[in-house]
Amino acid sequence: MLAQITIEQAISFYDTFLECQSKYQEETIEQRLAEKAWVEHQRKSLVQVERGVKLILDDHPFKPEYFSPQESPAQVAPNLK
Repeated sequence: MLAQITIEQAISFYDTFLECQSKYQEETIEQRLAEKAWVEHQRKSLVQVERGVKLILDDHPFKPEYFSPQESPAQVAPNLK
């Protein structure tokens, strides 16, 4: 039973792979370049979001270095969760 499921999954994966390969081969160079440009734009957007999150977290008052060894975030702001 497990072998049959594994074989079916492998065949399904390979079938999907062949479909994707066929579609890719039918794309024009312009389509490929446009897709690559879109992916690069998304990557740059994610890098900007990551930088923004890092700036927010780096400046957050609940960073461990803001507390004395005896304090914890729960002690400083007990109503925040």
